[in-house]
Amino acid sequence: MEKALSSLKKYKIPCILGPIFKMVEVIFELITPFIMRFIINVGINEAIYDKNYFNIIFYSILLLLLAVLGFSSTIVCQYFASITTWGVGEDIRNRLYKNISCYYLSNHPITFEFLSYQAYTRTYLRPLFSPSAFIFSS
Repeated sequence: MEKALSSLKKYKIPCILGPIFKMVEVIFELITPFIMRFIINVGINEAIYDKNYFNIIFYSILLLLLAVLGFSSTIVCQYFASITTWGVGEDIRNRLYKNISCYYLSNHPITFEFLSYQAYTRTYLRPLFSPSAFIFSS
C-alpha cells in the first residue's frame, strides 16, 4: 500500500483540487432546495398579491447559474480524477512490469532468440490486443 501511495506524490495538485471541486459541486447541489423553497414561499406570494415577479426571476436565474457552476465543477473534478488515476495506474504498471521482467531475466539465460522474440511480441503482437486497436480499427 505504501508503494501504491508513493505514486500519488507526482499528482499532488490533482489529488487536492479534485476533491475541492467535488465539494463545490455538493455545496451547489445542497443550496438548490433552499432557493426553491424561497421561490415557492416568498416569490409566489409576492407574485400573487403584489404582482412583483422580481424574486421569482432573480432566484430562477440564480438557480440556473448554480446548476451550470455545479456541472462545471463536476467536469473539472472528473478531469483531475482521470489524470490522477491514469498516472498512478501507469506508475504501478511500469513498476510491476519492471519487477516481472527482472525476475524473468534473472531465472533464464539471455539469448538472442529470447530478445528477438520479446521485440517481436512488443512490436507486432501487443498492439493487436490493445483496446485502442479495437476502437480505432476500420
